[in-house]
Amino acid sequence: MNPISSNAASRLTRLLLVLAVLCGLVSQAQSALVLKQVQVITRHGARTPLTKTAASLAEGYSSLTPQGEQQMYLLGQWLHTRYTGQGVVDEYSNTFSEVHSSSYDRTLVSASSLALGLYSLAARDPNTQSLLGASVVPANVPVYAVDQANDITIRAYDKCDVFNARLDALYSSAAWTGYAAAHSALLAKLAIIFPE
Repeated sequence: MNPISSNAASRLTRLLLVLAVLCGLVSQAQSALVLKQVQVITRHGARTPLTKTAASLAEGYSSLTPQGEQQMYLLGQWLHTRYTGQGVVDEYSNTFSEVHSSSYDRTLVSASSLALGLYSLAARDPNTQSLLGASVVPANVPVYAVDQANDITIRAYDKCDVFNARLDALYSSAAWTGYAAAHSALLAKLAIIFPE
């Protein structure tokens, strides 16, 4: 067994000392950080079956299930717990908070459910009176949406020429065509089930 040379031990000691100092500096820097903004991008919760036409990307009706509402509500609660005390989600403010959604039922209800969990009743202004029944917990958080035909932010895939050009390039690439060829039997079975 070879002992570590004194030169190597000295270098190791200096390295550990530098790391200890850096860790202390990082810890101090992190405690001085102030959270300024939270952006959450999420899909909808569990939904009923959805039909989709491959050629036109047209979608059939699908709605959020009760489980999906609960999933989004719990996500909102988790976000509230995670960021409470940092001045970002402690209380709903229409000046600083916005919830956006695409214009589908499942996404609108998902966004509303998330907002209800995110801004709990305790976080709201206690002076606000509600005309709803005592057992109803008001959300009072608007969800912004635009018509699908004008949605260039959330559902832009069928409106963006650059996106479509990149998607076409992907589908014609050697990697993609090779993958498709390697799985042709599965694709043939799927084509019977989904003729579109």
